[in-house]
Amino acid sequence: MCHLARLSAVLGMTLLSITLLIPHPASADSGSRPVAGLPPPAAALINAFVIRYMQALGTPALTLTLTDTEGLVHEFHYGYSNLESGEPVTAQTLFPIGSISKAFTALLALQFSGEKRIDIDSTIGDHLPWLDPPSSLSGITVQHLLSHTSGLPTDRDDIPSSPYRVLAARDLPMRTPPGERFHYSNVGYQLLGYLLEEVGGRPFAELLRERVFEPVGMHASEPAITHQARARIAVGYVSKYADRPPQPTDPLVPAPWFEYGDADGSVAATAGDLAVFLRMLLNHGITPDGGRIVDEQSFRKMTTCATPPRGPSCHGLGLEIGAQGTIGHYGAMIGHSAQMLGDLPNGIGAVVMLNGPGDPTAVAAFALEVLRASRARAPLPRLPRIDPTRVPHAAQYAGRYRSPDGDGFDLMARGGRLYLVQGNRSVRLLRRGEDRFLAPIPRFEQFLLGFERSAGTVTHATHGAQWFANARYPGQWEFDLPEDWLAYPGRYQSWSPWIPERRVIHRRGQLLLIQPGGREQRLEPLEHTGWFRVPEAQGGETVHFRDVVDGRALRANVDGVDLYRSALR
Repeated sequence: MCHLARLSAVLGMTLLSITLLIPHPASADSGSRPVAGLPPPAAALINAFVIRYMQALGTPALTLTLTDTEGLVHEFHYGYSNLESGEPVTAQTLFPIGSISKAFTALLALQFSGEKRIDIDSTIGDHLPWLDPPSSLSGITVQHLLSHTSGLPTDRDDIPSSPYRVLAARDLPMRTPPGERFHYSNVGYQLLGYLLEEVGGRPFAELLRERVFEPVGMHASEPAITHQARARIAVGYVSKYADRPPQPTDPLVPAPWFEYGDADGSVAATAGDLAVFLRMLLNHGITPDGGRIVDEQSFRKMTTCATPPRGPSCHGLGLEIGAQGTIGHYGAMIGHSAQMLGDLPNGIGAVVMLNGPGDPTAVAAFALEVLRASRARAPLPRLPRIDPTRVPHAAQYAGRYRSPDGDGFDLMARGGRLYLVQGNRSVRLLRRGEDRFLAPIPRFEQFLLGFERSAGTVTHATHGAQWFANARYPGQWEFDLPEDWLAYPGRYQSWSPWIPERRVIHRRGQLLLIQPGGREQRLEPLEHTGWFRVPEAQGGETVHFRDVVDGRALRANVDGVDLYRSALR
């Protein structure tokens, strides 16, 4: 289970002691089981990249498995599944794989479709009469759920995995009419899971184990995240401070634990087992015994764009389709993330799982690049530089920045790095995305430092509700704000581990919703007072400010999840 808005809550950029990141003996080449084999230079390059990456990002444990259509190519295991006990990660360690589970759910749905037990063009009301869908939902089909075109919102993060989550979705505003546009929806796959239970007559976890895990050969994995499986699951880790962008010096703490059984993100797998699943996909649905888990037509539906491309990628049914014939899916739970990435034309793939800060997609992509070059007997790629202090075109940001009230700072570019200068003190900025930086000093710890451009030229900086112009700024200095909007800025919190808090600020005449990890979303007013929507390109959430007392809203409802104004600033 994961969508982009969650990533800043799930992942961080924290550094641990390097001693935690040295591979234990089982993680070196002696721990691999080569089939086609990975030549030592290629294995050494991947090993060097992973160690460098983990040290830079503070990842407690990482496991990487390479596969081809014939079998396992290479395994790498690094670090600790439990920092407190010092338990090393092994080939048997389970990791929650989040939204990669959607590929399993889609496969199950296509099995039932192939058996004529379900028509993917049938509506949800045909299978779930208890849902009693209102008119806005009545046109949603199984195909819409599979392709994220149902128009359903992203999630109900305040409700545990439960049929009520689906029931509660009836009361949420639809993103778009069914079939009109792609919008990633965990709710859609949760609903699909309960629909498949109705069709299959068994609990979803049982259907998954019997109809997918066993035929594929995933004997060490679990179809649901349960207390019974907890001892085998790597402990997830997050930054100790959940109210701000993580800093390199922040310690890690165990992530909140909870059971999970909904079909959008219920699977806990070993890297080897997920590689077995990926191998089946690389073989177009053929299982190890030569049988078929789905027919070729169904496989093509999974691996063909079901929605218009968004840049170089699109969504099939349960899979993301990338450039040059790549397939896969990213997934994250709190404190865990994973990437399954396959190269269909070349019949190779990579699976990466980790239990803390880091980006499994970057690791999987590099490992696959190395494997592809090795198989083609081409020169191996160069070892990438991993340095968040390196700033491309740093001089573009340099200058003196001042706010309308005279506050400010200076930026100095030197040696490909960017320094924030205040008085006699300077601090090196850490890159956190395009035009986004972390300034690791107390004054700037609450928000990221962002930069805005005009015709490609950096003109002003932003930090929370403040903004600072440089000498190149051509715009206005004063901005009007509707009077009723003054009630909305503040800090709002909930008990949900997925959406623990949001800050609402006004800056330069706009209202912004800010996540702890630093992501900013613009709020656009709707027709009724107190109602706003985030632009679709930024997530599309609906926000409703309620219960205004003494000029302050005490509650903000974000896509159905209530957050309450904090007594703490």
